[in-house]
Amino acid sequence: MQQHIKTYYDKIEAVIASRQQQSKSKKPRKGLLSPSGEGGAAAKERDQLQTIADIVQGIREAKEEILNARK
Repeated sequence: MQQHIKTYYDKIEAVIASRQQQSKSKKPRKGLLSPSGEGGAAAKERDQLQTIADIVQGIREAKEEILNARK
């Protein structure tokens, strides 16, 4: 059970890290020939992971603001 939680936590960390790198490096592709999204169960899991990553990132940003305000 503990290993499953650690694996899920690592996935969330990877999503947040990729967002930080992606925002610095390049813009998402758009257009007719751009790669399309995933389908099926993998897409649903990815959507849930994205939602959780949004929440975690928001909490971290709020924590950072609180810590900076105290100084």
